[in-house]
Amino acid sequence: EVVDRLTATPGTKAWGRLSIAAQLHCQVDALFDVGPENFRPAPKVNSTFVRLLPRPAEVLPDDPAVFDEVVRLAFQQRRKTLRNALQSLEIDWDRVTVDPGDRADAVGIEGYVSLANLLSDSPSDMDSARQGNNE
Repeated sequence: EVVDRLTATPGTKAWGRLSIAAQLHCQVDALFDVGPENFRPAPKVNSTFVRLLPRPAEVLPDDPAVFDEVVRLAFQQRRKTLRNALQSLEIDWDRVTVDPGDRADAVGIEGYVSLANLLSDSPSDMDSARQGNNE
């Protein structure tokens, strides 16, 4: 289950905060399964060997704290549209490439970076995002 979340893609049920956090900084690859017979004591589940390769800093948020808050708020209410889940942030939706009618699990890393960078550029919106961390 963890490997599914680490390697998930937008639009899948497994896509979430863990997927985004891991894939923001690393290329994540599930390499091969390891059976329970390879461990002592043997677990009741299969394991998977995962490779994490550092990713070049191509798409990074300007302010990681704002990025984390945007992702947290979006997935806190993952069945709501982004417009509703992020309404406390007062986002100017005309300035981002993300569809406000999408749900959290439909948005890729670049979309969340775009939202966070917009908020980082707008002091009042950034304050709203940071205050969300204190609630």
